[in-house]
Order: sequence, then structure tokens, then C-alpha cells
Amino acid sequence: MRSRKKMRLWLFLFAILLLAAAISQVFTRHAASKRSHTIHIVLQRSAENSQDFKLVENELNRYLAQNEDFQVQFKIVDEKTRETDYMRLLKSAEPIDLIFGDMASLKKAANAGLLEPLDSLLQTYGSGIKAVLNKEYLDTGYVDKIRYGLPTVRDYSSSSCFEYNIDLAEKCGLEMDTVTDLDSLETQLFRLKEADPSIIPVANNHYYGLDALLKIDPVGDDFRYPLAVLQDYGRSPKVVTLSETPEFADFINRMYRWHQNGLLMPDSGTTISAINYIKSGKVLGCFSHYHPGFDIEETRGSGIKIGCVLLSENYINSFSANRLFWEIPSKSESKEIAMRFLELMYTDENVVRILSYGCEGVHYEYKNSDKTVIGYPSGINVDNSRYSQFFGWMYGNEMLMPVWDGLPDNLWAQITDYNDHSIQSAAINFCFDPTPVEKEINSCEIIMQKYYFGLITGELNPEKYLPILQQGLKEAGIDSITAEKQKQLNQYLEGGTGA
Repeated sequence: MRSRKKMRLWLFLFAILLLAAAISQVFTRHAASKRSHTIHIVLQRSAENSQDFKLVENELNRYLAQNEDFQVQFKIVDEKTRETDYMRLLKSAEPIDLIFGDMASLKKAANAGLLEPLDSLLQTYGSGIKAVLNKEYLDTGYVDKIRYGLPTVRDYSSSSCFEYNIDLAEKCGLEMDTVTDLDSLETQLFRLKEADPSIIPVANNHYYGLDALLKIDPVGDDFRYPLAVLQDYGRSPKVVTLSETPEFADFINRMYRWHQNGLLMPDSGTTISAINYIKSGKVLGCFSHYHPGFDIEETRGSGIKIGCVLLSENYINSFSANRLFWEIPSKSESKEIAMRFLELMYTDENVVRILSYGCEGVHYEYKNSDKTVIGYPSGINVDNSRYSQFFGWMYGNEMLMPVWDGLPDNLWAQITDYNDHSIQSAAINFCFDPTPVEKEINSCEIIMQKYYFGLITGELNPEKYLPILQQGLKEAGIDSITAEKQKQLNQYLEGGTGA
């Protein structure tokens, strides 16, 4: 009798063990299935301050494993080679499920069939994305009325500003609070030359902020070589040749005068960024684009106190509205999962925070109990951090991030208001198709490369070289570019096929 009971007990225990093993296998298979999908993402970053990217990738995957059935794997492409790498990677056999690119590249890739239309995927998996991309200046990323790209939620509106070293300005007795335009800025620059002739007043950074200084919308042109533009912050619907406008002539004449009087840095061929010259204490400042918090961001990134004076109204032009997008390659085998991850980038504050700031305790720490403000941990700064590039604007929705220590608590509200209440170009969602005049554009850009930068940095005498630039552009076909751009813009404004 006892032996039978003992046998039944052993059989019962054995059955329990078999059941436990079976359950364990089920959970093991389930856990494995949760991580069976990997989406491959191409990112553009500089190598500086991103040595810990793999550590951050692992941190993100640990978070995703809590609720998702996929993980991510990033491929980092240097920003300097982004344009050439973009098409090469899309055409390669290398698996890519998400890629970040500019509008010109997007259009080429879409027309070549290398990108997936996003409308259906958005409808099924992107309700959160649609909810945040609900404004006119975010309704972009289209080619022939089909959406191939998703813009990120970030600062779109900007104004021209002059950013400067506050300590240096105070040391030299400058009254920067009196500066409202180029005339009043010029007064302070001459005062600086009198106070300390060894200081260079302005670093060459003229590509940045020049569009706002001249109040133009480049409507599809390379921002380095604006050819045919809209004036009055883009509110004028008439396309004009920039080099033939009185405003351009006035500006380059001023720059030539500044150069002749030692107000501009003499070497325009330098590859060192203007902010690094400002950090040296040998240069006062440079032109830039301004948005709320920009001066604090520059202070954080440079390690010196940076101030800004505004030189124009804030506005959104077609370049800023149609600049950079998240895209899904047509070759992707995980398109639905890629869209699901995009949904997280636009709606999940933890995903955005990890990608933007890295790992807590290593790259950042919370500075308040509400976890709304973060900063560097003790002993870490911009110079020794292994993950400190502040690319939050790239990762879907930067408005979800905690504010960096020192920035206004309501920074995201300020930027949203700045966007919503800015001047908007008439061509804000217009995407110029350069195909009919590609030959002329290439020829004109060759002419611009010879003379444009020298003129805007004051190194070339406008009296001699502006007519040469104008004639060269005429012979290269600038009138055809202006006419084609006007034709397409008119179609867009009339609700045709310009976008």
C-alpha cells in the first residue's frame, strides 16, 4: 500500500517536472520570439562625443524588450559623407529599415523606387505620429502628393542673429543690447576694433543665417548657393534672381567694407567651426540662426557664455520645413516594425530620452525630483562625455525630452509658440523639382562656387565681381531656372502639382 502511494507521489512529482519544463520551454520560445526581429537604422553623426553609441543602443534595446517584439541596430554614417552614403546604402544589399535624409535625397530615392510610400503604414501603425504632425509646417515629405518622409518635431522657425562672447563684449565695453540691425551691429564692431585691435570681430559663418538676414526663401536651392529665391521672408510669390536684387548688393557691399576695415576674419578657407574661434577668445562672434534657448545651447556646447542679438523676424521657409526626414527603404523586410519604432520615437519619452541623452548615471543625471531637468553627472562635461552631441531634434519628437540644465523650464512651449506664431513663407510646403533645369543648376552652381562666397565674406570687391557673377549666371542659364521655379510655384499656389 505504501509503495503504491510512494509510486503515485513520484509519478505526480515527475508530471510536475515535465509540466514545468514544458512551461519553461514556452516562456523561452516566447522570450526568444519577442527579440526575433531586428530593425536596422542608418544615422548620420560625427565621430566626436559618440564613442558610447553601442552602450546607448544596448540601453534602448533593454527598454524595448519590456513591451516590444523587436530590437534595433544602428549603423553610424559620418555626417561629412552623408550625401554620398545615402544613395549607396539604399542601393546596396545591406539590410536597412529606417534612414534619415534630406529632401533632395528623398526625391531622388523616391523617383528611383528606393523608398516606401508611408500613407498606408501611417494609417495602420502611426496614429500617434499623425497626432503630432498636425500642423501645416509639418505636413511635408511628399513627392507627387505621396508621402515618403516624416519630419521631426523640433524648432522650425528661426531668425538671423549675431552670437557673441559675452565676457569679451563686456571686457571691451560693447553695448550689445543696443543692436537691432546690421547698422547698429556695425557700430559695436568698430568700437571693438578701437578697444582691442587684436580681436577679430566676426568669424566667417556666413552660410548660416544669411537667408534670414536677406529675408529670403531659397525654394529648393542648395542653401550654400541660393540662385532663384522669394523675398520678404518668402511672402512674395515672385521668384527673383538673388544676385540681381538691391538687397544682395547692399549686403555684399557692407561685407566688403567690413573686410577692408578688419571687421571680418580674413581666412574664409578655414574648416574650423566659427564657435571654436569664439571659444578661443580671439573672435567676438558670428552670424547664426536663432531659436528660443539657442544662446544657452551654444553656452553649453562651447563652455563660454554666449549671447545673441536678433537681426530679423522669425519665420519658416521651405528649406527649414522640407529639410530632413525619416524614411523607410522599399527593400526593408520589416516595414511594419520600422513604422512601429517610428511611432515610439514620436510618442515615447523614454525612447527619445535614451537616444538623445544616453544612459542615466553615465551620460546624464536628473537635476530635480520631477525628472524634468537633466544635466551632466559629476565629473562629466562636454569635453570628456562619450555621448554628448545633443541631436534630440533628429529623434522624432524632441518636445518629449527633459530640458537640459540651464535651459528654460518651458523651453518646448517657447519653441512651439515660436513655430506657431512665425511668419510663414508662401512656399512653405513647396518642393521644387529641379529635373527640367538640372544642367542649368549645375552650371550656375559652378559659377557661384567661384564668386559667391568671396562676395558674401567681403573678400571680393562687388564693384568688380558682382557684374562678373551676374553675367556668368546669365550665360549658365539662371533665367531658365527662375522661370521654371516660378512655373512650378504657380502650380503649387493654385493647388496643382507643384508639391
